Amino acid sequence: MTHDVFISYVSANKTVADAVCTTLEEQHIRCWYVPRDAPSDISTADAIIKAINESSVMVLIFSARSNDAQQATREVEAAVDRGIPIIPFRVEDAMPEGALALHLQGRHWLDALTPPLERYLETLSETVRSILTHRFDAGPAPAARIPRQTAKRAARRPYFYLIAIAAVLIVALIVASGAITDIVRFSPSGSENAAPGNGLKWRFKTGGIFESTPTVANGVVYIGSTDKTVYAVGARDGTLKWKFKTDGEIISSPTVINGVVYIGSYDNYLYALNAIDGSVKWKFKTGTDANFHTAVCTPQVANGVVYYGSEDHNLYALNESDGSLKWKYEVQEANNYTSTIESTPVIADGTIYFDANSYLYALNANDGSLKWKFDTYEARSSPLILNGTLYIGSFDNNLYAINVANGTLKWKVHTGDAVISSPAAADGIVYVGSNDHNLYAISAGEGVIKWRFETRDNVTVRPFVSYGVVYVGSWDHTLYALNANDGSLKWKFDAEDQILSSPVVADGILFFGCADGNLYALS
Repeated sequence: MTHDVFISYVSANKTVADAVCTTLEEQHIRCWYVPRDAPSDISTADAIIKAINESSVMVLIFSARSNDAQQATREVEAAVDRGIPIIPFRVEDAMPEGALALHLQGRHWLDALTPPLERYLETLSETVRSILTHRFDAGPAPAARIPRQTAKRAARRPYFYLIAIAAVLIVALIVASGAITDIVRFSPSGSENAAPGNGLKWRFKTGGIFESTPTVANGVVYIGSTDKTVYAVGARDGTLKWKFKTDGEIISSPTVINGVVYIGSYDNYLYALNAIDGSVKWKFKTGTDANFHTAVCTPQVANGVVYYGSEDHNLYALNESDGSLKWKYEVQEANNYTSTIESTPVIADGTIYFDANSYLYALNANDGSLKWKFDTYEARSSPLILNGTLYIGSFDNNLYAINVANGTLKWKVHTGDAVISSPAAADGIVYVGSNDHNLYAISAGEGVIKWRFETRDNVTVRPFVSYGVVYVGSWDHTLYALNANDGSLKWKFDAEDQILSSPVVADGILFFGCADGNLYALS
């Protein structure tokens, strides 16, 4: 690799790009940006893609002009698909729009809004260096995790226990902040941009079942199991790095940020664990209700605050540094349902959105004050926000599209059964599963069903979309790879039990957990 950092910018911000490059290279951090580094023997577009693939970090210099530049969006998309950490460096008081907003959702920003620029460049340099220090000992550079995606509850032991209601598995769409995090994916040699296939690379066996969805960070796969254990497993070969035992089953999916793994347990604690060795940094006790006090949703981290919902009826906002309480919001019983929070929250533009069984809530992220709420009948799905619209599924068989500004309904699509799958989106299409056994592809703007693919059982997990392929698991024991354009089957992989864990793709390898107790890696 000849460089560490890819600098993405629009021509109007060329002066800033020059200053960023100069500052970083003075710190012996190698940069690549056009036109300086574009070779003459290949096209600029090919050179850019090659440079992004070979980078450890992308610095995105963001201004209002970035929203109008398709090239900026393409570069960010390439970094997200590759799993490269993105540091949005904002030089104007503007917010991303459209596809750019989707890809940057949930990231922490470095703001450089007030002159002089120089005073912000040192912080940027320190942030880049912090990420680079967590690179692998061998192999290509690490990369930022999705936004992932983050994951939530799916069908809670649907056949193992007599429980009538399943909950949802979600990958945190917190595409974690490349700016101040070390959330990274490993980049195995030779994987380049290849989409994973259905060949078994390895599998890791545990004593429970997986309803948690994996998070890949710094070459390690983190996941929780109903055997009450958090596992850290090598992404390359499936070897155990460490494990941490709690006193309760784990359905919550991990969020990894700033070297810390955040995950909840049925022992009523939210844990902050050292990502390197699994030691406890702090833990927070939830629960004031004798019957509902478990911690099942996926934590979200933004601006130094950990947001976390619990079955004790509260959404908590905790200080990231020590787990101390900033504020909490208690939801009330509605529609004859006890309001528990099992929906993973989503944060956008200073607002936190989450569902508590019967209502979708929008709260001020700073103080927890209510902005609006929307009656979803009963939802276990977790929200997705795209272009000012929030998408969420419900037990009333509908996928809802809601205006985030005021909580009004834009449209809804009716399926044949409950929608407890959390939606994913790509290229203007929302993908979501239903208990009618189908995966649906629905136009984000109009709510028109483009296609649907029928499996042999419930689809409760969140799909994952990458390189024109939709990956989704079903209770029929099968992981499907579908053509995103028409829903045709590309391949499938047969596991040994129900797939209750959402799939995650990291640099050509697909990871998912299964009710057979195995964490699978396909390539």
